[in-house]
Amino acid sequence: MYHYIKNGNIIGPFNEDAIVKKFMSGDIDKSMMIKKKGAGSWNYVKDETWIMEKMDEIKNNPRAILRSTKTPLVNKILVYSIVVSLAISFCGYLVYNKIQEGIGSERRKAEALEYGNFVSGITGKLVKMASLSEIVVDDINKEWRDAIFSGNKKKDFNEAIMEVSRKRADEIQVIEKCVMEIKLMITEFELPDSKSDEGKRIREIYLTFVKYADMATDPSGSLQTYSERNSQLTMEVASLARELELMGATK
Repeated sequence: MYHYIKNGNIIGPFNEDAIVKKFMSGDIDKSMMIKKKGAGSWNYVKDETWIMEKMDEIKNNPRAILRSTKTPLVNKILVYSIVVSLAISFCGYLVYNKIQEGIGSERRKAEALEYGNFVSGITGKLVKMASLSEIVVDDINKEWRDAIFSGNKKKDFNEAIMEVSRKRADEIQVIEKCVMEIKLMITEFELPDSKSDEGKRIREIYLTFVKYADMATDPSGSLQTYSERNSQLTMEVASLARELELMGATK
């Protein structure tokens, strides 16, 4: 199964059949990034030669059957991201429907829809930020550990971390952009009085996600403390993702 990035959003999962069909229809192009579930890094579509080979096979033999793949183990945060995105995206409709049936106020209906869109937008960006942060943090943790414990000891661990930062420059740029965009959304949005408590909780959740993002954009401490923070924040972010899911489901 594969994910791909389009317009800053992580889309998927899709099997190989679907990926090839999307490429042939123009929904995916060679400049986009694609990653197989369970893989550690994103690749450009143009580097996935199997897509081009399978497309040629279909053109030469219209009856060719696209091969399917077994579903690999998926990233724990991405599992929650799919469920959360679906649940929170539906939040606006649930809020709107409840207000419409109970009160009938046009102003309240508009507020409910606006709040639902706000929560959906915040959640989508938090999920994307956490998913990319995990990719970068896992790379940093691995290279840092290898630099210290590898037998040849040819590389300083600071140099190893910098190499990851250069390699993951695109992901880090998106993470930093998400941090600023979410902060601006939270600062500028005027919460309805009835949603003030939930608004405060969203801000608290955002700050925890930012701590995880900081580990990707500005790694610090020792390898031991970095690894411990990684384990702790991974569990916290996953738990908060479930909380957001429940927040959306109880509207």
